[in-house]
Amino acid sequence: MRYQISGDNVQNPLLGEISCGSLLLQLQKIWDEVGESDKERDKMRLHLEKEFLNVYKRKFDQAAKSKAHLLQPLADANLEFPTLLASLG
Repeated sequence: MRYQISGDNVQNPLLGEISCGSLLLQLQKIWDEVGESDKERDKMRLHLEKEFLNVYKRKFDQAAKSKAHLLQPLADANLEFPTLLASLG
């Protein structure tokens, strides 16, 4: 789900959209207003990138585990199938 930024306000998530890019633009405006140094901006961007990567990795790991959990019964059934065929004769 994406959210929309209107001016300096973030709208209700259910009604609008937001993107990482639009949030970064808003953050840059704030940094400009408060006079944040380039060094501090770079540190914050790197920190944000690491946090996003951690979230994406965690979601990927969850999806991979779910997939494995769903495929296991199928693998088990494939192993049993030849035995069932042999017993039928």
